[in-house]
Amino acid sequence: MAAAYCDPSPSPAAAAASTPYHAPTPSTEAGAATDTSLLGRLTRLLLLNRFSAAARLLSSSPLTPALLHAALRRVRLDPDAALQLFRLAPSRPSLVSHAQLIHILARARRFHDTRALLSSLLSVRPPHAEPFFPHLAEVYRDFSFSAVSFDLLLRAHTDADQLSSALNVFDGMGKVGCRPSIRSCNHLLNKLVQAGDPGMAVMVYEQMRIAGVSPDEFTVAILANAYCRNGRVAQAVEFVDEMEGMGLEVNLVAYHAVMDCYCGMGRTEDARRILGSLKGKGLSPNVVTYTLLVKGYCKGGRMEEAERVVRVMKENGDIIVDEVAYGIMINGYCQSGRMEDATREGFQMLEVCLRVYETRDFFQIISLIVASFMAVLLLGLLMKLLL
Repeated sequence: MAAAYCDPSPSPAAAAASTPYHAPTPSTEAGAATDTSLLGRLTRLLLLNRFSAAARLLSSSPLTPALLHAALRRVRLDPDAALQLFRLAPSRPSLVSHAQLIHILARARRFHDTRALLSSLLSVRPPHAEPFFPHLAEVYRDFSFSAVSFDLLLRAHTDADQLSSALNVFDGMGKVGCRPSIRSCNHLLNKLVQAGDPGMAVMVYEQMRIAGVSPDEFTVAILANAYCRNGRVAQAVEFVDEMEGMGLEVNLVAYHAVMDCYCGMGRTEDARRILGSLKGKGLSPNVVTYTLLVKGYCKGGRMEEAERVVRVMKENGDIIVDEVAYGIMINGYCQSGRMEDATREGFQMLEVCLRVYETRDFFQIISLIVASFMAVLLLGLLMKLLL
């Protein structure tokens, strides 16, 4: 788990924020616990790992929210004691108690337990419920640990597709002097693109750079895809070139995004130029790279060019023309009215399925064969209808 960076001084993103952040005023231990004698006995039992005795003590003296807050603060350096105490609560603990335990577990690098607790908390909260981040910030100021808790919360909101809350956490981290890990940023960026908001992904990336989060090869691929989905292929190419100029590794996924965008715009020759440049960049085109080009030519009705690309794929010993490429060719032939060629491609696809998947599960092979035959039969029927 990459630790989130934290600096007591405000980050550049925090300084640029226009909305001031006001965390709730933390409760003092004296005010939180009304029975200091009970608090002392309870925390001693917990720190001695005498959890059964602690449970018996609480059977006669209720574990109030105030007592839970104060006890968690006292056992904050002992994650086992804190977790056992949390489980003794008679009802769902408050958001502050959740924040306390999350910081305690994160400090102890008990990330599995921390993620489980966050997932459980977020799953039962309605969409417009009180935000959890201010409570996490309150406890962070009180405990002086653990910055990684904010990163875990960012990731949890993103995993739960609560992107508005994730963006609020992203903004809030800068306001408490912390910045997210590149892994969590990439996850958020990718989710935003998948959710159909590539423009927001670009804005988040710009804030990342202001906050001092350095991109990696995955960031480059996600942002190239974001620009392309936003119809800004020129910016995507400029961005990729800029990252290369900075010495950052750019993987095939980034180039695939640009190629796919070019092909969708009918600029297949531009996509072909990218393919031709890959070997000079130390990258080896794969079946996806060539299939994108096949799709571009088929979409433009240039079946002879598509056939030439397929022949290059077949001549390359490291690449196997798969059912995706054959399916694109079949569709291209059908769109061009070349039903005999489409039928031929269907039988070739069947042959490839038998050869490539011969070591796979028996039922998977059968399903592929049936699907191939159905495609060929359907094409045959289409031919009869059209003739």
